[in-house]
Amino acid sequence: MAYADFPEFYIAEASQPQVVVLREEREQTPAAISVVQPKLIELPASSEKPRPQVALPTVLVWRSGQREEVKQYAVNGSFLYDYTRPRAARRISLDDLDLGATEFANQQRGVQFLIPASPSEVTVRF
Repeated sequence: MAYADFPEFYIAEASQPQVVVLREEREQTPAAISVVQPKLIELPASSEKPRPQVALPTVLVWRSGQREEVKQYAVNGSFLYDYTRPRAARRISLDDLDLGATEFANQQRGVQFLIPASPSEVTVRF
């Protein structure tokens, strides 16, 4: 068979190089993004306003029976240093206090009063 026997459109196609393009078409699905929704936790309103807790002062009982309140103090060695009034800080000898009565009076009020067990210990309350 010669070219003369083929219709013209076959001849034109046969003379053109044929290019085959393979295209892979997939549907691209976006990766699932996990979004964490914030949680709102509602607390019921309190009918009572919180009150700041005020520490009770420590009661010192003197050997004479006199009582005195101190708010800030340190016990070092054989002395109690009263810092309730910083400008008028004073040193009180533990020998001048009735330590048993002082400890008992503070226990009754729910206040802890500690005397150091050794000279290397210091008790502070502020």
